[in-house]
Amino acid sequence: MKQLFLYLLLAFIFVSCGSNKVFPNRYIGNFHGVQDAFVVQIDGENVNVPAQSFDVTLNDNHLWLKSDKQTIEGKVILRGETKMYYSLDVEFENNIKEEWQLWKKGKRLIRKGIHPKPEVIFIKD
Repeated sequence: MKQLFLYLLLAFIFVSCGSNKVFPNRYIGNFHGVQDAFVVQIDGENVNVPAQSFDVTLNDNHLWLKSDKQTIEGKVILRGETKMYYSLDVEFENNIKEEWQLWKKGKRLIRKGIHPKPEVIFIKD
């Protein structure tokens, strides 16, 4: 009997450790959003960056940010959870780190703005 209990306990531990889900499956999928135009100052001159459309594919612990020009992969790390959203850190393959929010209602994924880039709200397809 003790051996059976030990085997069940070990099986439970292996299954628990093997699961690396960050959030429930209902939040996984494809999202679409548009980043508003903004102005960047380079060498004292203002450069206008036009509005750009993005698609995001989100899975358990990765996301792919796609534009017309490139696709970049990011690792998703759960930073915290509130009643309204999951707070995420996304570390892209080019070592840029950003703060994102996955809202529990409304099927929204928000890429928090980093000056001068504005915030982008993605809506689930």
